[in-house]
Order: sequence, then structure tokens, then C-alpha cells
Amino acid sequence: MTTSTKEALWLSCKDKTCCSFYAVFPTGLDIWRIATTLRVPPWAFTTLVPAEEGAPDGLVLGRSGQHFRVALAKVPAKGKKLSPCVFLMRLTDGTARCGLGELRPSPCHSFPSLLIDSVLCLMNDGGCTCRKWSLSEMDIGEETAVVMAEKHAREVYYEVVANWNEYVRQATRDESFSYRDFCRYLLDIYTTFDSRPKELAHDERD
Repeated sequence: MTTSTKEALWLSCKDKTCCSFYAVFPTGLDIWRIATTLRVPPWAFTTLVPAEEGAPDGLVLGRSGQHFRVALAKVPAKGKKLSPCVFLMRLTDGTARCGLGELRPSPCHSFPSLLIDSVLCLMNDGGCTCRKWSLSEMDIGEETAVVMAEKHAREVYYEVVANWNEYVRQATRDESFSYRDFCRYLLDIYTTFDSRPKELAHDERD
């Protein structure tokens, strides 16, 4: 696999402050990939956080009306303001490395790139302490493709969450749902996606 200039710069960073500074909200596909590859349940490496009103990935677990978002879990760090991602590894010399490597979620792959009004932009908001990112360090076409792939995966995830929420709303008052129930539902849905003929799956998601 060819390593892009941006990827090489990120890999060379010894601090990986971004892995503690940001809350990472993976897509459903990210959660499925990590869970099935590592053979661990999603609730072992994710957590629920309150969702802002109207968040398209805000899921419900009951009739309270409260919505939650799925985020990568963090490990509390004593004496520090920032808590590192559950997958962040610290080597004996203090160098930080992502334990997921290429398996890391799409928001991590696209960082620090994002699209604003279809224009590729970069985040320089203090989350990265090793450098100030510049578009001159990027392959614009490649970065745009990465961000667009994340956007597409997130739109599919929004539909999956919306279907789950509708299912919960239509359930009887005696039924109760847990985060693990949602995780099992998500794994089943994405396993179904993965088992479809690739041509059909591509057509349906375009």
C-alpha cells in the first residue's frame, strides 16, 4: 500500500495529541470493521455520549426521547486534562502509536481534512500539536476522495440509525432496549450489506 505524504507525516508524529483531543464518532461501517476484524463486540471499544438535538446519528434506546451518539471509548488519564483513545498505544520511549493502524475509523483517516461547501479545508484548531497542516502537503484529489468516502459511509449509517429509532418507537411499552441491542442490530445490518453481491451493494448505496 502506498503511503501518502499526509499519512507519512501523521505516522511520524510521536505525540498523537489528536488521539486525545478529539471525540471520534465512527461510522457504522467503521464499527463493523473493527468488531469483526478484532473479534470483539462494539461495546468493548465504544461508548455512548449525549447527542445534540437533531443529530442524524442520534440513536434512542427508549421512550424518554434522549438521543445518544456512538464514540470511540477513552481511557481516563490521571493528572491530565485529555484522555487518550482506547486504541492509543504508548511505547517505552514515550512515542504514541495507533493500535488499529489501517483499521482505524474513517474520521481518523480523513483527519485533518474536511469539506466545506465542496471545498477541501483543513482543521488547525489546536488538536494537533506536532504541526500546522497545509494543503501543499496534500494530494488534493486523494484527500477529497477520502473525505467523500467517509461522507458516504456516514449517510448510510444515518439511515441505519433512523431505521433503528423507528423500530424502537414502534415497540410495545413492555419492551426495553440496551446499547448492546443496538450494537447487535448494527452488526447484523452491516454483515447483510457485506454479503450482498458487490455490484448490487454499490448500486444501492450510490
